[in-house]
Amino acid sequence: MTHPFAHRATHLALLLAAGLILLIPDRLPAQASAAITSPENFLGFTPGDDFRLADTGTILAYFRLLDRQSPRLQLQRLGQSTQGRTLWMAVISSPENLARQDDLIQLQAQLSDPRGLVSTQARRLMHDARSVVCITCSIHPIEIGSSQMSMNLAYRLVAENSEEIKTILDNVVLLLVPTQNPDGLDAVVEWYKKYRDTPFAGGPLPFLDHPYSGHDINRDWVHLTQKETRLTVEKLFNVWRPHVHFDLHQMGYTGPRMFLPPYRDPHDENIPSLLQAQASAIGMAIGAAMTAEGLAGVAHNVHFDAFASSRAYVFYHGGIRLLGEIASARLATSLAITPDELKGDEEFVPRQRSWRQPLPWGGGTWRFGDVVEYAQASSLALLRLAARDRDEWQQTRWQVQSEAVREGDDREVFVLPPRQFDPLALHELLSLLQLGQVEIYRAEEKVTVSGTLYPEGSYIVPVAQPYGAWARTLLQTRLYIPGGTGADQPYDVSSYNLAQGLGVKVIEGSGEIFGKIERIVKLKPPAGGVNDASQRGGFFLDYRSQAANKVINRLLAAGIPVYWLRETQRTTREVWPPGSCWIVTDSVRLLHDLAQIYNVTFVAGRLASPQPAWRLKTPRIGLYTSYLAEVDEGWTRFVLDMNDFKYDRLINPTLQRGDLRRQYDVIILPSQSLGELREGAPAGRLPDLFSGGIGESGSAELRRFVEGGGTLIALNRACALPLQWELPVRDVTAALGQQELFVPGAFLRATFQPGHPLGYGMPTDLNLFFHDSPAFVVESGEAALIYPNERLLQDGYARGEGHLTGRAALAWVARGAGHVELIGFRPQFRAQTRGTFKVLFNGLYLSTASETDCP
Repeated sequence: MTHPFAHRATHLALLLAAGLILLIPDRLPAQASAAITSPENFLGFTPGDDFRLADTGTILAYFRLLDRQSPRLQLQRLGQSTQGRTLWMAVISSPENLARQDDLIQLQAQLSDPRGLVSTQARRLMHDARSVVCITCSIHPIEIGSSQMSMNLAYRLVAENSEEIKTILDNVVLLLVPTQNPDGLDAVVEWYKKYRDTPFAGGPLPFLDHPYSGHDINRDWVHLTQKETRLTVEKLFNVWRPHVHFDLHQMGYTGPRMFLPPYRDPHDENIPSLLQAQASAIGMAIGAAMTAEGLAGVAHNVHFDAFASSRAYVFYHGGIRLLGEIASARLATSLAITPDELKGDEEFVPRQRSWRQPLPWGGGTWRFGDVVEYAQASSLALLRLAARDRDEWQQTRWQVQSEAVREGDDREVFVLPPRQFDPLALHELLSLLQLGQVEIYRAEEKVTVSGTLYPEGSYIVPVAQPYGAWARTLLQTRLYIPGGTGADQPYDVSSYNLAQGLGVKVIEGSGEIFGKIERIVKLKPPAGGVNDASQRGGFFLDYRSQAANKVINRLLAAGIPVYWLRETQRTTREVWPPGSCWIVTDSVRLLHDLAQIYNVTFVAGRLASPQPAWRLKTPRIGLYTSYLAEVDEGWTRFVLDMNDFKYDRLINPTLQRGDLRRQYDVIILPSQSLGELREGAPAGRLPDLFSGGIGESGSAELRRFVEGGGTLIALNRACALPLQWELPVRDVTAALGQQELFVPGAFLRATFQPGHPLGYGMPTDLNLFFHDSPAFVVESGEAALIYPNERLLQDGYARGEGHLTGRAALAWVARGAGHVELIGFRPQFRAQTRGTFKVLFNGLYLSTASETDCP
């Protein structure tokens, strides 16, 4: 078969007349400086060569060398990754631009906030500003091509002296992040080197390619729980305010060779219309440039939508999130792909020419070098556009931001009352908004909004501000509206509501604000302390606080008795609901320290008489870890770690060996299908060491563990495993098809049974995250959390949710001497649903809690 690049020269002049490309690049660096070391000379191979990969340390060493050799590149440290590796970026531009970085950063800030600027000032600032482009590489390290490409791209920009490169450097500041996930990259490179000459070289991998979040790392741009995403926002996005963030990824190998915008519908309506249009135009222009170079198979408007705010921070901050998805090889091993293996859908056929794909790729050998070449060609095409259209990009930023700060007739505003179920959750939400550069105001007196009077201390977030779109997309209650044909399934999930996930009440309003408000420069967390320490028999602790579990675990580790009170207690100043903590200790100094660290308050008091309670004890926790690298397991580890729960990771042989009850009080099964749990990876998919699941023997040992007095907590899809044990519980969703029930990640309302310990620390009515989840009829046992008869959908998209009414989302079922907790939703989804973490934590505590009376 003729390779699709063989006739590349015939395409080189295509689209020049339309003005969609500035210059046709030379295939090799022209007029390269001999003083600059090439990647080939440094590595001993050229990035993109078959079977050769560079790890994080090697890539960093090469960029350090370029930093020393060239005045066009400066290496800047962003911070440390999850496992302590250096996270860094290369700033590449002309020496003159690099010398005035502070000025350029200030210009970006001024043009992002047009308030107080007149048009003549703005024009002068735009004249002095530069296009700012950020390119991030291999946030998913299994998609490794762009990290290797980064060395080729940097070398060309710093070594070549052509007019084209000089034009780019004079007009553009490039922020290049070669290894955005350095921990995962090193793990992937190590795997490939070990298995390079085997069928397992290209994966799948038996571990997550980020220590906690795996593939979900690029869904973390709202909560910023991971060091890599938070550092990128704090040290790069918020400082430089790039016009375009080019997010380079890889996809499967049976579709097009590369995706570029336009995105599929739906688009988030909070993305400014002009940015949506410009993203489409830039994506098409890059595609045209690549087509002119004969790079076949570049497609648009397929697979990927622009609905998810959790993957698109820059879209809401005056810039464009440009996604580039390149067809994968088997890491650095080539693939032979026949025409019949290329697959599409009803709207797109990879082998056919269409407006989405002007130059199809017909099959053949797809090399790792092709992945690297497509990444570099698209990056250079973007940089040429950034240089050519510098003035237009500045004008677009000015127009978008001017519209953002302009008050409309409705004067949209969000109000967050100061009295919330959990004050720390409110503080976390406000902190995340402020980290996203959203302006927050505090009512210094009673204020009126939309005819409603709000108390002093209420928090006000007007939408008419530079980054009001970010606030709106995170706070606004909205329903997902499917896009085109077959698009009721979102690319990711259908809800990203920050307030729903944290359990914070937000009120949407409009109109003029009557009353005095002041902008908050620095948020202060709720004050912690120890009250009435001299008048005590013990101390109350409000278990509704997000920090309460950390405090309890620290106290238990110190040997201090902690109780859950089972009945409401009333003191002079407070009402303590069931689940409130009673702590018996003379270590007031320790309580003071914990109060300051975790912003909680201990209130000294006395119980009038012994009260019914649960005595808490540190549980011995086992967490099942599948070799299929289930991302829910990684997030569960993260949530346990961040709340100071100690645990062991259990693999298949450990479960199958038995004797579990002697070692553990409670075992957690992260969300995973029944087939994956039981069967695992089929033979031949992974090395023998990693093949198989828990099997019949592992399931039997788990059953024996429960019957012997242990507690099994099954999360979401994993509930199917214990349901095989003839529990008196039935999953009503098992018999329903997608046409009957379809909830692709949405918040639904449910109600706790009064006083149930699994509901301690949470409101009676709460919103949970339903995502490919079961729902139960409990014939014998405790149905702790029930779906009501109306208004189930709170945010996102659902079809057929009426099938859930009256069913249980959470069940506690006795089996022998032990219990099974069936959690039929995602209580710790991506560490974002903080409002339901305690559903998991309470099950952990109940595994060792004993019923008693408080002393």
